Amino acid sequence: MELMVVMVIAGIFILGAVRAMGSAAARLRGTLYRTLGDLNLARAEAVNRNREVLCDFILAGEVDDDGVAAATDGYRLCVDNDGDKNCDSSDTVLRQQFFPGNLVYYDLDLPAPAGPDRKPDGSGWDKGGDGVSFTANRMAMQMDGGSNKAGTVYLCAVGTGGDLLAGPVALVVNIAGRIRLDQWQPERGRWKGR
Repeated sequence: MELMVVMVIAGIFILGAVRAMGSAAARLRGTLYRTLGDLNLARAEAVNRNREVLCDFILAGEVDDDGVAAATDGYRLCVDNDGDKNCDSSDTVLRQQFFPGNLVYYDLDLPAPAGPDRKPDGSGWDKGGDGVSFTANRMAMQMDGGSNKAGTVYLCAVGTGGDLLAGPVALVVNIAGRIRLDQWQPERGRWKGR
């Protein structure tokens, strides 16, 4: 009888752990750190190859230069072999990542404090954005380890009705190529570094 009680309790803990691993917040966190790692890879490859490595942030439904439409949001890292500042079939793709279905670039305009009313740097929030602040949704890591532009990529998890499940979080890239993580804290109405 006691063994049966112990097994039931263990089963409950295991079920809770499985659910926690599959949560929207856990998937967002995993995608955030994978993206951070890939942007750092782009920086290292630019220095090692002595060539620019492009980071092309892709929006769901966007058709790339090779005529392929993206099913979900994501990004592509490539060595710009032809010098056209664009990831296409003539370039060496280092990594291509599409987010799981409910993870997207944060393009919601939720009223504060549920959603941000300012960017991580304290400036005003741009309503109607697509979740990527880089011009043309592209940036490049340069041979000296820096970035050709400073900007931010915002990620979140949304439910089937478009409601916010987790996030938003921000990957903030400065001109020196350094990347910092920030998370919106709705209960405090501010961004906090991770």
